Amino acid sequence: MQMPPLIGRPSNVSCLIGSPSRRRRNGFALIITIVLVSFLVLILVGLATFTRVETQVAANSQQISQARQNALMALNLALGQLQKYAGPDQAVTARADITSASALNQPYLTGVWKTTNTSSIPDTWLVSGNENHISPPPVSPPVNPDTAPDPSTLAKDTQVFLVSNATVGNDAQRVLLNKQPITVPSGSVAGTAGPA
Repeated sequence: MQMPPLIGRPSNVSCLIGSPSRRRRNGFALIITIVLVSFLVLILVGLATFTRVETQVAANSQQISQARQNALMALNLALGQLQKYAGPDQAVTARADITSASALNQPYLTGVWKTTNTSSIPDTWLVSGNENHISPPPVSPPVNPDTAPDPSTLAKDTQVFLVSNATVGNDAQRVLLNKQPITVPSGSVAGTAGPA
């Protein structure tokens, strides 16, 4: 016995085989999904880069602000030392090279003598590191032209050139000093007052 011929296709056969227009719609949806995911990834990468750059800019701004505050503090310390030692009318200032005929490490540092001081050792040298020096001559301040770093050498990490080759003609005229640490908040300063 023969089976009667099928008049139409069963409905489940079209689902299994799929029509060409349905396959095209599925392919188009897949392409749109991939494009949207790629766009979202691009946006996320852009936001991450922007955040990283902004964080670095904020850190740099904070460091610049800290450096300016340290410089202002060093200026205030130098002015305070200048007023303390050279402010009275009975004080004289001069460069270190008048104190000795021999070569000094730092001949361009400025010393302060009371007019009653007849010693070649000044009451103080106007340089960072001598802020708390209270011993009168003949005891020399901790930082003086003999103990200061040699300006003809390269600066170490703990030193800084206050007057460098961009300002003077040769290495011997440079002024090199040790940085003085700051405990709050952080950083270091170095300074000198007087003619260079």
